[in-house]
Amino acid sequence: MIAETFHNIVLAKKMMLTRITHTAYV
Repeated sequence: MIAETFHNIVLAKKMMLTRITHTAYV
């Protein structure tokens, strides 16, 4: 359960980073 939550946090951070870079490029 803890590992799953950690994975979700990492996934959310990756998505946020991708969104920021995408916005920066556009």
